Amino acid sequence: MLAELLLLIAMAPSLANAEPQILLDMVAYKTEIVIVDGQEVTKQVKTTTIEPGQELEYKINFVNEGDEPATSVIVNNPIASETLYVPDSATGEAIEFSADGGATFHIDGEVVYQANVFGGGTEQRTANADRYTNIRWVIGQIEPGQSGELTFRVKVK
Repeated sequence: MLAELLLLIAMAPSLANAEPQILLDMVAYKTEIVIVDGQEVTKQVKTTTIEPGQELEYKINFVNEGDEPATSVIVNNPIASETLYVPDSATGEAIEFSADGGATFHIDGEVVYQANVFGGGTEQRTANADRYTNIRWVIGQIEPGQSGELTFRVKVK
């Protein structure tokens, strides 16, 4: 009995610290055409510089480094004001968009914003992808050690 009690006491700190720990890493890539063995090859390379008209792909890698599952994980990413979201480019589950700086989110095609109308006042309108300000993913569950990748593309204005 004493040995069992000592074992429980020794385990108590580790049980108290059991929790999910989600780490995120985001990298921007641009597409380049390079010559390999005399042939043009398209490849993605990391970038920190951008030019107007250029298309970028963002990759968000996630991993649960904790020892418990993480549930209802929300990854919310603003879309830079100097860029436009490329329609249908997001990958992952439960993707939602905002056209009001992240105040409200809806699935693609149901995103709304308030527009000023002639004569005063505002009205609610359905937003096109070029009005999106944020993208978010709601991931149901991430098990300990599980990792994944979320992606989306933008075009630089």
